[in-house]
Amino acid sequence: MKRSPVICLAFLALALSSAPAQAQTIGYSLDLFLPPGIDTVSAADAPAWKLTNISSPGFEIVELKVGIGNPAFNFDSGQNETHSPGVGFVLHAPDSSGDGATVRSDEFRYTFTGLGAGKEFAFRTDMDPDSVDAQVDFRTIFFNNGAAPNSTIFVRFSDNRVLSMQMPDDTVREAYNFTQTEGSAVPEPSSVLLFLPALMGLAAFRNRRSRGTR
Repeated sequence: MKRSPVICLAFLALALSSAPAQAQTIGYSLDLFLPPGIDTVSAADAPAWKLTNISSPGFEIVELKVGIGNPAFNFDSGQNETHSPGVGFVLHAPDSSGDGATVRSDEFRYTFTGLGAGKEFAFRTDMDPDSVDAQVDFRTIFFNNGAAPNSTIFVRFSDNRVLSMQMPDDTVREAYNFTQTEGSAVPEPSSVLLFLPALMGLAAFRNRRSRGTR
């Protein structure tokens, strides 16, 4: 009976040193680029985006929101949406009526269903100066815009965790990528099971000691 604590402690040590915890990661990759096949001025006025879910299986992206950055400009429309099979989406802001939309916004916001690990959602956005239809260049609106704040990215996942960042200033080029990940360790089921006999054994040993001292 004196060996009981030693055996229980051995179970605990085995549980702590068992298979490593599974990494449950949420993450996204957001590409921003000049769409091919059109002139540079028009492409810079309505850039293309591609959102990819790089999370572990089981985590979906449920919301994407991007702020305009420079408040002297706005998003006129979201357009040309394409996506992986099984993905559903709603464009909340600005409205989706195309160029010259009636409701303009300092951010665009999509919500999704089915945007699971490995799936993609692509679209384009048109920007204008406030209250004016004109061609602009996203590379001096989202960043590289002097004293105005840079654009912000907000991505929410199905477990309600959020990844967000502010776009950094960058060189003028044709394509950019913004990527964020966050991991959390989840114990292996086998490790949890090893704790149970150890804890039960220690509890039983303590009860026996208590009865023996009465």
